[in-house]
Amino acid sequence: MEERDKIESLQDSETHLHEVANCMKDNGTHGQVVDQRPCSGISTPAETIKSESEAHAGISIPRMAVSSGDCPSLLPNLQSEVLQSFVRAVHEKYNEDAIAVPDDTDSIVLVPKTGPVKLTASGNIVLPKQVSMSGCEISVAGDPALIQKMCQKVRELDLMENNISSWEEIFTIIECIPHLTFLNITKNQLTSNLPDLTGRTLPQLTHLVLNNTLITWDVLLKLLDIFPSLEELHLSLNGFHSVELPSSSLHSSMVLTPPSTPSSDILMISSDSISTSQSSAASATMACPSLQKLFFIGNKVTDWTEISKLGTFFPNLTFLLLSETDIKTLDGADHAGECFPHLQILGLNRTLIESWEEVEKLRLFPSLTDIRLSGIPFLEAMPEIIRRQRTIALLPNITHLNGSRIGETEREDAERAYIRSFLDKGEKPARYHELVKLHGKVNPLAKVVLKPRTHIRVKIRVEDMNQQVLKSEELDLDVTQSVRDLKKVVSNIAGRPASKFHLYYDDKQINMGPDKLRFMDRKLFSYNLTEGDEIIVECLD
Repeated sequence: MEERDKIESLQDSETHLHEVANCMKDNGTHGQVVDQRPCSGISTPAETIKSESEAHAGISIPRMAVSSGDCPSLLPNLQSEVLQSFVRAVHEKYNEDAIAVPDDTDSIVLVPKTGPVKLTASGNIVLPKQVSMSGCEISVAGDPALIQKMCQKVRELDLMENNISSWEEIFTIIECIPHLTFLNITKNQLTSNLPDLTGRTLPQLTHLVLNNTLITWDVLLKLLDIFPSLEELHLSLNGFHSVELPSSSLHSSMVLTPPSTPSSDILMISSDSISTSQSSAASATMACPSLQKLFFIGNKVTDWTEISKLGTFFPNLTFLLLSETDIKTLDGADHAGECFPHLQILGLNRTLIESWEEVEKLRLFPSLTDIRLSGIPFLEAMPEIIRRQRTIALLPNITHLNGSRIGETEREDAERAYIRSFLDKGEKPARYHELVKLHGKVNPLAKVVLKPRTHIRVKIRVEDMNQQVLKSEELDLDVTQSVRDLKKVVSNIAGRPASKFHLYYDDKQINMGPDKLRFMDRKLFSYNLTEGDEIIVECLD
């Protein structure tokens, strides 16, 4: 009774806040700029819904505010209340950072930095389509009548990081928002039992974020009955060790037609596939065919057999993220065609997949085209080019790897590199033989030495002043020497001191005649000597 008295008292305060809004219009707050102060629990000018670990967890939602006008004395001392309500939090948050200006309908339009919040002629706040009440310490819903008036246009609601522990309060809020399609209640510890949901349904909700809410599988099953059109579900960081969903005999007996677009939630079932007993058991959810995207990040499931239950229960999944789980193997993936017939995108980032044999099992998913394999220890131990090429070669069904598209040239290069990697090995895997049939026998790559040669074999020809050859022999010449060093070497061959002869270089490839080596400190490699060139020694006596 004491708790209910507090809530009723709180609703009285909310009604008073509603009267304050009316007072704003009566006192003429048009065009006034109020002080900009951060609301309780809010520290940044914009709120962003974000899942715990991956993208696709939510959408950015602008922060907006409503001025209290010239009536601050009428506001109750809300800080003294024990329980913070959704209604009161809206008034606190949307009570700052705004400019009040008139519009053509005699309403007050309050224009904050990122978008308008309307105050109607009757004094009602009308919130925009996207509303974030993240971190506002909300515990209870408040007056449903006021919620309904404020949220006529709301489609997306973020209640992340509040203090709501009762599902009854959640349903009180969302049942007052007739057009709600997106709900984020991440980090609300919803430990209470569900209220009586008989006859209650919210078919317009398509996106539900339940990260880190301590939700149980029993509660989830009942929620899926309430939200029959759900397309995207976030269940990350809930500490699940297993998947406790019913085995769907319905799934095995019905003909599924995959949706043509990601936003579609249509399921076609053959009329002769559902028995009378199944149709009468509508209260027990045996499958959720509308769901297409599932985020299951950071849970404690280690057995792929448990993951397969997700595919059986959500037969039309096209997108599944399992990042940061401790999955080591894909044992049982040979049934992937039955469990995940439409899965196109699979995220296994930062899992514990332990071998190439497990990676190759991803071929068994009939519709899979996009795979995420970043941060896996056994893959990170090898160079990036090696692990990418090997993954591409093993998975002919994949068109995107770790977010980047695989082109035809890259695939061919990867598959040829895979063949070469087994040329010198005795036992060759089945994939090697498949690729040999596709590309034929591939020769090893030629070994290209990019390091410059330091020794060149040249011919030394000693001539007299009349160009008569006195002596000729071949020499392995160190081209890192200077011309001065070369004269010392040739001095022994010519039998004369360095001052008694000149040196000439004859490039046999260019064939432009001998070129005198004039600069004593110039390095021989700068002359681009090649095999077969000649060094001519012209004797001066």
